[in-house]
Amino acid sequence: MGGSKLKCATNMSDLVNNNRVVVNGGEYRGQHGKVLDDITGWNLQRHYQIKLDGGVTVNLAGSSLELENLTQNEVNDEVVNLKNQVSQIASKLPEKMGTELPNHLGYLHDALISGNQSRFSTEYSYITGELARAVESKHVTQQWCETIKIGLEKLKHNMDFNLTQT
Repeated sequence: MGGSKLKCATNMSDLVNNNRVVVNGGEYRGQHGKVLDDITGWNLQRHYQIKLDGGVTVNLAGSSLELENLTQNEVNDEVVNLKNQVSQIASKLPEKMGTELPNHLGYLHDALISGNQSRFSTEYSYITGELARAVESKHVTQQWCETIKIGLEKLKHNMDFNLTQT
């Protein structure tokens, strides 16, 4: 998913918990993740604890991180990927959930395209709630749900990021 528009996180206050970031240097270059904590030490050089999308948690200097901002094509790809993942397990879900989740992913995508934060929040809450119910009722594994949540978090961060840029 190359081509992301990135904003360098060089200001001390740029990154906060749950920001989506891309590592721009070192061993984890090009990997995406989210900020878990600011762990700046006594030398005041910003360091953050980052949970990479693969599940590994690492400590990285703020200078090696950039805020993630997906292009419209990347947003579209992420929604298609989420729909494909849901379609693959739809038969394991209760009938209503198996048909409604893909529909609500479409509504979420529409909200992203239109920039409708309220509608996006409603759809995001609905989808994450249904996923939690699917895990609770053992229709899907927690691990599968976590991979879906990463994609949803990317879309949520993108919506939030774009709202702060206007």
